[in-house]
Amino acid sequence: MMDGRKGLQVILSGLLILSLVALSGCGLQTENDKLKKEIADLKQQVASLITESESLKKEAQDLRSESESLKRENDALKKENDELKSKLATPKKESPKKKKG
Repeated sequence: MMDGRKGLQVILSGLLILSLVALSGCGLQTENDKLKKEIADLKQQVASLITESESLKKEAQDLRSESESLKRENDALKKENDELKSKLATPKKESPKKKKG
């Protein structure tokens, strides 16, 4: 049988353990709340980055389209330039000059 002193030690040990668990639980709750806030902040950052990424993708597509348009315009101008050079290089037939008189 357990004597009174031994029983008191068991009870006090149990209370000590419960107190430690409760205190560590409070610390865990604080840490948990802190981590939840960090997660919420990270989710907000991810959402912002996704929005920025979509905007940059659209901007890149617009720039590709503009680049293709400018390439076509450049090719057309090169062709026109070559045609004008060709016209300058071919001698013109001189029309007979009329004499004044």
